[in-house]
Amino acid sequence: MNTPPTPDAAHRDSGYARLILSALRRHPDRPAFRWTAEGRPHTLTYRETAERIERVAAALGRLRTTPDRAVALLTGPRPEAFTTMAAACLAGIRFTALHPLGTSDNDAYVLRDSGADLLIVDETRFAERAATARTTTTVVTLNELADQAAHITPTTRDPRGPACYLFYTGGTTGEPKGVVLGDRSLTANAWAGTTWSWPERTTFLITTPMSHAAGLLIAPGLLRGATFVIHPGFDPDRVLDAVEHHGGDTTVHGPPQHNTRLI
Repeated sequence: MNTPPTPDAAHRDSGYARLILSALRRHPDRPAFRWTAEGRPHTLTYRETAERIERVAAALGRLRTTPDRAVALLTGPRPEAFTTMAAACLAGIRFTALHPLGTSDNDAYVLRDSGADLLIVDETRFAERAATARTTTTVVTLNELADQAAHITPTTRDPRGPACYLFYTGGTTGEPKGVVLGDRSLTANAWAGTTWSWPERTTFLITTPMSHAAGLLIAPGLLRGATFVIHPGFDPDRVLDAVEHHGGDTTVHGPPQHNTRLI
């Protein structure tokens, strides 16, 4: 039976990012993420995901010039939406994400409100939008960050300080509000998610932005050995085809409107 480590480990470990790394090291050869880009299928194993998080954390540490400022991320459906957040937590850097369906005005507000002085952007989709919203924020592309990370040997010293994910609400009653998800809250959320009825070998379809609610489901899934299949967006026919392809151990996360269209 695929069971996670006991929650007591949360008190012996050093927090959310280390919990993620320990989960990834339990099944090094298992696929963590599968997705399609430029017409080609891609796979990132648990081992490769852990290595990426550690290297990006080291790269973020070098890029930081103002320790009390935040790092922001603007990306679409790709593994970096999760691994960059985990890396920021590992490096002890306050992190926030811009919504991929947002506007440049919304981006500018979140960047100002969060105190972000570094914006990491998916240049394949959002270069123009980032240029409009960035104001005085330094912009680094995901490719540039990956290149720096590839030439860094992660330090054995734990760089982590108090991790914080500044999660912005939808702004339906005005401007979005920044909700602080601290390290202990993120860790508790991950352990709580492991209590769900995860199948032995879950395939989890991600059809909504990983930079937001869907991304918070990845840590508990990794603790239960899940594989995440990233879709470019919600398409009922593609989702149903994927469910038939992967079989009975497939899980889909989505708002009620999506679930209604699948029934």
